[in-house]
Amino acid sequence: MSCLEASYWKKALNNEIESIINNHTWELMDLPLGNKSLGYKWILKRNMKADGNFDRYIATLVVKDFK
Repeated sequence: MSCLEASYWKKALNNEIESIINNHTWELMDLPLGNKSLGYKWILKRNMKADGNFDRYIATLVVKDFK
């Protein structure tokens, strides 16, 4: 990331990863032969207060749907 807000986005990404680890959302393991891994993508957004002022940066990791 090379934008001026990069440090804020990195903090939001780290917060999401910490949350996933602390909540035991996923368990990392070796992929069995013949199986495909799940894809994922990051959703990044700026959260705003009800009055329209900036609140915080939010990063969410979501699994892509493979069909």
